[in-house]
Amino acid sequence: MINIVKQKKFRKKYRRSMRRFRLPFKIPIKSILKFIWIFSLVFVFIYFVIYLFRSTLFKPDYYIYNVNYSSVSIEKFDDPALYKIIKTQTKGENYYILKFFKKSDILDLVRQRFPMVSDIEFSFSSKNTLDVDVIFDDLNFRVIIHDKVWGLYKWYTFLLYSWNSLWRDVVQIELPWYLSGLDNLKWLFFDYSFNEFEMNMNSIIQFFGNDFRFVYFPWSARAWVFNKNSKVVYLNFKKDIKQQLDMYDFLIKYADDFSRFQEIDLWSLDWNMVIVRKK
Repeated sequence: MINIVKQKKFRKKYRRSMRRFRLPFKIPIKSILKFIWIFSLVFVFIYFVIYLFRSTLFKPDYYIYNVNYSSVSIEKFDDPALYKIIKTQTKGENYYILKFFKKSDILDLVRQRFPMVSDIEFSFSSKNTLDVDVIFDDLNFRVIIHDKVWGLYKWYTFLLYSWNSLWRDVVQIELPWYLSGLDNLKWLFFDYSFNEFEMNMNSIIQFFGNDFRFVYFPWSARAWVFNKNSKVVYLNFKKDIKQQLDMYDFLIKYADDFSRFQEIDLWSLDWNMVIVRKK
């Protein structure tokens, strides 16, 4: 009993002494832990940003001094002026700046001179070297004058070389041989819009298929179509092409001696009359 009484007295005395040394304010433990957590996150974020910059923007390996073009791009279209623009705009630049911030500006600059370029893809494979793949849009037609070939993309024409594989399978448009001395086709749609020309060509392709030879005479907007049956069909692009093709289709169906027709002139007379030359 004596020990129990002593213990109780000691406890009372200890509590009194603790009251004397109690802090005059309450320590905000939760706030301190929250501050430490936020500070840790900020520190990790700053460290990550510094690491990211040092390993990308400030790393010497990612500054471009060599440019490699894909063999597929070169095979399709190898005009030196196109690749010179890309090299001039990329050399000395940081790879990540090029890929995420400057690519669209470079593409716009390239398309001012070569509008058939639809995209440029950048990739990094080795130190200070940029790999470039040029993506080309679909061509409308190929234009041939004697031994020269041009690509036709909307209203823009550009010279193609025999080793260029760009759009070899599209419909070819021949121009008369007396124009063979010309070195450009900027005048081709001077007095006849490209949109009308393309619309009429699509009607002709739909009617004759892809198996025909097409000769176009600028300024007069006349055309000769040599179809697979060795017939020559004369068309006038300044008149309703569909109406002329309907007339040709009428001859196929109802002319008894159509197989003997060698030349069919749909452009010279009124809409319901044609001129034919038989074998």
